[in-house]
Amino acid sequence: MHKRTTDPAKAFEVTAVWDPEARVWVAESNDIPGLVAEADSMHQLVPELEKIIPALITENHVKNPSGRRVDYHIVAHINNSIDIPGLA
Repeated sequence: MHKRTTDPAKAFEVTAVWDPEARVWVAESNDIPGLVAEADSMHQLVPELEKIIPALITENHVKNPSGRRVDYHIVAHINNSIDIPGLA
């Protein structure tokens, strides 16, 4: 199996934030104008991004430093809180 590696300097950054009320991951990017995607899981989000990212790069004439391939990385955030049993 061929392992692909990405150059972080050439990768687009996508931020995914867990929305606990909607129970979905919401992805956006400052590097890719118009990128907004959501999915129930990270496993569902990745294929969605892989459909949307190339189209938005082409439509918005975004310079792609990786040439024909699109390198991207996802930074995920989950903000949550839990109760500690026995504490008032």
